[in-house]
Amino acid sequence: MIQQHKRLPPIVWALSALLLGLFFFQTLSEYLASNIQLGIVIQEEDHEVRIISTGEDTPARKAGVFPNSVLKAINGHPVHSVSDITPLMKHAQPGSVILTLEQDSGTARDIPVTPGIQLNYRSVVLNFLILVVYISIGIASLKASSIDSRSRILAWFSFAVALDVTTYIHINYWPGTQTLYSGLKQMLAVLQFALIFHLLSRIPKPAPWMKLRYMPLAIYVLFLGFHLIFFLLGYNIIPMDNSLAKFSRLVFTNNISYISWGLIVLGILFYQFFTTRDNRGRQQVKWILFSVVPWILLQLSDLLVPNSYWVYSDWYSLADKLTHMLFPAGILAAIFSYNLFDLNDLFPRQFFYSLLTTLLLAIPALAIVEAGIYISSQVNPEAAIWLSSLGTLALGYTFSPLRDRLIQFLEGQSWYKHDHLGRDLRQLAEELSEMNGLEEIEHQLTNRLASLMHSQGVILHLSPNLPGTSCVRDEKGVACWIDQGGERICLEDPELRHLLAPLHLGHQREHNTLLKTLYQHGLELIVPLQLHGKHLGTLMIGRSLGRQRYSWRETELLNLFAQNISSKFANALLHSQLQFDELTGLYRRNAIVERLRASIKDYQEKGRIFSIAMIDLDDFKMVNDRYGHLEGDRILKKAAAAAREMLSSEDRLGRYGGEEFLLLMPGRDTKSAIWLCEHVRWALEELHQQDSSATTASIGIAEIREIYQDGLSSEEQTLELISLADKRLYQAKAEGKNRISHGLAESR
Repeated sequence: MIQQHKRLPPIVWALSALLLGLFFFQTLSEYLASNIQLGIVIQEEDHEVRIISTGEDTPARKAGVFPNSVLKAINGHPVHSVSDITPLMKHAQPGSVILTLEQDSGTARDIPVTPGIQLNYRSVVLNFLILVVYISIGIASLKASSIDSRSRILAWFSFAVALDVTTYIHINYWPGTQTLYSGLKQMLAVLQFALIFHLLSRIPKPAPWMKLRYMPLAIYVLFLGFHLIFFLLGYNIIPMDNSLAKFSRLVFTNNISYISWGLIVLGILFYQFFTTRDNRGRQQVKWILFSVVPWILLQLSDLLVPNSYWVYSDWYSLADKLTHMLFPAGILAAIFSYNLFDLNDLFPRQFFYSLLTTLLLAIPALAIVEAGIYISSQVNPEAAIWLSSLGTLALGYTFSPLRDRLIQFLEGQSWYKHDHLGRDLRQLAEELSEMNGLEEIEHQLTNRLASLMHSQGVILHLSPNLPGTSCVRDEKGVACWIDQGGERICLEDPELRHLLAPLHLGHQREHNTLLKTLYQHGLELIVPLQLHGKHLGTLMIGRSLGRQRYSWRETELLNLFAQNISSKFANALLHSQLQFDELTGLYRRNAIVERLRASIKDYQEKGRIFSIAMIDLDDFKMVNDRYGHLEGDRILKKAAAAAREMLSSEDRLGRYGGEEFLLLMPGRDTKSAIWLCEHVRWALEELHQQDSSATTASIGIAEIREIYQDGLSSEEQTLELISLADKRLYQAKAEGKNRISHGLAESR
């Protein structure tokens, strides 16, 4: 279970701080590099540096630099590779530089160019927002890892992508680090793919290869080791055949590896989709498919239209970051939709709304930046500064009111209010896990769940074939049910026993008579309780108050909740098997006597009085002799059910032996006990009148104050009290049966 205020490990905060530090270093590198940039896209081919394209309104375009030219020299210094350009630009005198360009015709000419382009503020703002989103997804996934271990893999994937985003820098500005930077970037990309492979191999269920021993470790070792070898070969760190080195570098410098990874990801997703039989698992795979396909299409566009201006444009960079961000968001949505947690469990409330407000204000912030840049270049730089300052100040004043309005608007929506259902159901499951008694669990479950679902009521239907469930079959043997003030109803029906998924009632074409009847009595949704393929029972949810039918999300959360508590019910039923008599459903002798001892202890410590009664069915031996033991068992079950109908929620009835019962009545003195036992006797007498095989009952009552002595142990007090009640039981038998004997008249 997720703890709402779970502390994150210090390494997470340290990693978040590192990512923010890298972002500021990235911004500094962008600023420094922008002062020496010419606005050209270059590519190294056969020891030549070719200009692929020039950006609009850039120094190169204004100076007349045309694409497909070969850059031969800068200020007379020869250029042999891409790594030569930045050092030459950095050491050039302020002002213009001379580019020596060679055309396809072989002619060369010198072109003066004034370096320096505007810093791409849109990219800076966008990178920051994307970084915050990735860190948020990582933290949210770590918080969800205690309820779904796959979230931990998603968390580290999100942090890996965030690290990838913050390390897109102009590394050539820092000479001597290009090879190391390239190696680290490629290894980071491989780590992301290894995390993806590991994660998708476990959604919606572990693939066959994940069941192999040490497979998760092998995934990371193989992928990282394989690409490390390719990197060492491609950059001649390990001497090797020239063709192999070219091939290695081709893999690294093109999108071939990314596209291959994307196709492998699609293959895993399709395998998981077609090998998953349940609709829930397929829906999870669909979430991820929809989130990964845009990124794969974008990578294919790079392969199909290589060296185009689109690939090097800001729009491509934007699309790459957004499509990459869809993937972890899609996985988080897939996991979120099928677990008992909501956004409040993943994000602090104020943080979530602050992040949402920031994303909404990002659009006008970018518009203000663009307007400032335009006015600065076309009108007046001072006016641009004033305009940008006023716009930023206005956005700052707008932030808090907009966040408050978002809180008011979203939390005022009915769907938002009900979206806390996952958290509330999880809390209810935690409460149930602390309870032991089956009756206590049932009472808490039905009352709380009815309140959470805003329904007319909830009924717990337990399978009559399980130990600990006390059901009375009707004459036809079709329905097995108990009604205790609406707290328990147990129905036996083939369709309910084989129910695998939640079932909505009230369909016009419904042919099952029982389901029609349930709907007519106010029930709308039936959710199965199952454990390891064994049917435990069902949750029957009443119709919603003041709303339409239950939504898909509510139904799925209820199904998850039922799966969550099924093991608890299995344990409670096993416990009740030791507590309850299999035939009558009453407490076994040891269990009822143990409760009697607890009542004596309660009287010793708190002075709370109680009474007991020994109940014996009159002439029951004649029923067995005349009709047989099967008929006798039937009469015992009906007599137990009839007696139990008269009891309150605090009274406890147990089978003491054969046809003899022990009734424990906490809080009742002799007079109150006589009143209750008279109702029990009347119920059994009425049963005798309705069923000729049934018999009446004789009852003996004893109160704790009649026998209590300070010097006696709890065990001795128990024996004395039972002995007194048993003595009065036989007194009632001697006086003519079908009557009650007690000590009230004797004390007078």
